[in-house]
Amino acid sequence: MASLISRTNSNVTVLQNALTRMGIVPPKDTASDPGALRAACRDAFGKYYGRIYTVGPAKGSKHTASVVFCHGLGDTGQGWAQLMQGISPIVPGVKFILPTAPTVHVTVNGGIEMPAWYDITLPDGKGADDTAGMQHSAVYVRELLEAERLCGVPTVVAGFSQGAALALFTALTQDPSAPLAGAIVLSGYLHSKSVMGGLSDVGKTVPILMCHGEADEVVRIRRAEDAIKEVQKMGRVESIVFKRYRGMGHSSSPEEERAFVYFLQEIIPTQ
Repeated sequence: MASLISRTNSNVTVLQNALTRMGIVPPKDTASDPGALRAACRDAFGKYYGRIYTVGPAKGSKHTASVVFCHGLGDTGQGWAQLMQGISPIVPGVKFILPTAPTVHVTVNGGIEMPAWYDITLPDGKGADDTAGMQHSAVYVRELLEAERLCGVPTVVAGFSQGAALALFTALTQDPSAPLAGAIVLSGYLHSKSVMGGLSDVGKTVPILMCHGEADEVVRIRRAEDAIKEVQKMGRVESIVFKRYRGMGHSSSPEEERAFVYFLQEIIPTQ
């Protein structure tokens, strides 16, 4: 019972912090009610976060699964829409949801405002993690996943670079009451380990694909390798599928795109 109370209190704190980040003070009568706090967050997300782009399911196809894909630093959901449009006919029943991060000051880029899921203080993971920013964005991504799950379809969380770190964090800490079909981490890394408090039951077993370019100069491949080792130490039961691409930098490639599609076909029903 103590662990349940602790987890509930932690959820309340995360939700309260999310509202504070969006400039909203929760009403006193809802300040300790997770359901009411989530509702307040949902109402505020539309104004705080950017535009959501949607691709698929392909015309005439039954909706069989949904993928929430999070872009990298300085990008938008539109930046990955063309790729998903190309993938959609291969997995016709899949709906791709491409959210856009809020526009915030990013320390590593001299404080310039740009779309970012959380702040980055120093390059190559040398700075302190913005755990509050990560938790806030994870609340948002979970609401997007939950809306799709309530449609009765399996859900996958995915992303590139900063968005990949967000996808990995979301998957590793996902509550068992809202299971995931899988997670896809492209050019990503482990962020905010200090606030995870260990992996959730979902995080221990959910299928995960990690892809990384060996020539990545922005997120070096050792960060992905270190992430896998750390996750195993944290109690990961199932192995993580890890694919390396020689000569690929901080970008994607046809080989990686094929791996993305094959993984989707393995973990979710498609037409």
